[in-house]
Formats: sequence, structure tokens, C-alpha cells
Amino acid sequence: MFQPFMAGDVIPAAVVRVRLAEARDEHLAEITAIYRHGVSTGTSTYEDPLPDEGEMAQRLEAVRTAGLPAFVALGEEGRVLGFAWARPFRERAGYRLSVENSIYVAANARRQGVGSLLLEKLIQACRALGCRRMVAVIGDARNAASIALHRDAGFETVGFFPGLGVRPRPEGGLEEVDVLMMQRCLAGSNVVGHA
Repeated sequence: MFQPFMAGDVIPAAVVRVRLAEARDEHLAEITAIYRHGVSTGTSTYEDPLPDEGEMAQRLEAVRTAGLPAFVALGEEGRVLGFAWARPFRERAGYRLSVENSIYVAANARRQGVGSLLLEKLIQACRALGCRRMVAVIGDARNAASIALHRDAGFETVGFFPGLGVRPRPEGGLEEVDVLMMQRCLAGSNVVGHA
């Protein structure tokens, strides 16, 4: 029976071995659990209601249909520690060489390099497919960990959207949340605006 990493679980300070693999249908329960936890406890995305495993299966299939990569990071016992995939940045033909990434790491596997491994693998795979740019939409401009992850991987800030996102406040009402957009060139120069 599947047992996702939960808030109370303890993962050793340094994961000794992490294996990256193509995301498969058998990983969907763990992918869904990680995503739902990330959405319900943070501001990485403003999704409501939370998607179920069937919805996440459709998303993974859409990534595959687009010919784009999807990976999982597996721990020593084969449990999913995190996942990453790329999807088209926009559907119009003029954006066909640009992708947007999604990276989620299990709460207790964070700050151990799992996100960095996934992002680097995703960058390499997208570059090999001929993608020219990768975009990261940071759903909360205060998310220092996600910003650092992307900055350390060569992403540059290309947009700041004050109050673009909204989320419910525990005490009632809505909180406006600033959104940050970052980008990395995958083809040659990493200077924004130059291929």
C-alpha cells in the first residue's frame, strides 16, 4: 500500500541516493499527494479545488502528448521525493520553442538538493528537444526557496506582477499575492532577450 511522505515523517538530513526516472503512471498517487500538499500549504499555484489522481493523470498525459519530459526523484526505497515536468508555455505556434516548468518536492525532502537535481534534468531534456527558453512562474514572490532554486540554475527575473494572485485569508477575505516570472535561455547565451 502506498504511503506518501507526510508532515511528521523524518527523512535523513542528507538523502544518500536519489535516482531520477521518467514519471510513470505508477508514480501518480505519490505525485498527486506531493502536489496536493504543496497547493494546500503554499502559494505555488492558486488551484481550487485540489486535483485528484485522475486530473493529475490527465496532466501527465498532456505533457507526454506534447512530447515534453516529466521526471520523478526516487529515494532509496523507491518512494517519490519530488517531480518535475515541462509543458508548453502557451498553445500558440509562436511559443512552440518555449516551455514552463513545474517542480514540486515532498515537504520532508526539501533543502536536500532534490529540486536542483530535477530542474537540471528538466533543463537538459528540454534543451535536447530543441526548446529555447524555459519559464518559471513563482506563484508567490516571497517564496525565497523557489526563487533561489531557479536563480542558482541560471534563471533571471523577467516579470513582477503585483497582486496578480489572490488566496483566502484564514480570518476571512482575500490576500493579494505578488507573482514573479523567471526565465532561462536554453540555447546558447543566457542573456534575456538574446538567443
